[in-house]
Amino acid sequence: MESARQNLTIQELNTVPQFDRRHPMIQQTVDSVMTEKQRILSETSQAKTDAEEVLRVLIDSRYKSERYLAQASRHDALKQVTGRSSMDNAIASTQRMIETLERVMQEIQHDLGDEDLALLADD
Repeated sequence: MESARQNLTIQELNTVPQFDRRHPMIQQTVDSVMTEKQRILSETSQAKTDAEEVLRVLIDSRYKSERYLAQASRHDALKQVTGRSSMDNAIASTQRMIETLERVMQEIQHDLGDEDLALLADD
């Protein structure tokens, strides 16, 4: 029974109605099934999700900041000099990070072999 459990894929485990990752035996099985590629994809996906949340917060903060400056009849000094506010720069940087993480995920899924994954795991 134990060896059969180890041969299940994560997708198969997820189809079990009572599947609960919090259970220690289930989590141990999931951990043993998860390949290095899946682990790296999972971590990269989580980083992308986190970056998307940061982007949402930055966009909201930029809106609030611009509204406050307008109400106070003030101007963003950096934006007057460079044409872009620090919030604009942070948003653009975060968008580039999200695009990079998306490309990395695609490369991992399609292009990387076991040797490449081993190098990534050593970092």
